[in-house]
Amino acid sequence: QVRRIILESAVPLPDTRVVRPGGGPEGSGEYVPFGALSTTGGVVDAYAALKLAEERARETP
Repeated sequence: QVRRIILESAVPLPDTRVVRPGGGPEGSGEYVPFGALSTTGGVVDAYAALKLAEERARETP
């Protein structure tokens, strides 16, 4: 349940491009969509995840 809540509360970054990590000491310098590096295509929003977990806990008897 915790994993699902974290994934659901992630903030998507659809238009963000970043340098691909790795590739040796100098790196590849290749830019890729942020979404290509993660499951959700976004970043964790811990505050939103905690609020969502609290809501789910209230719903569960």
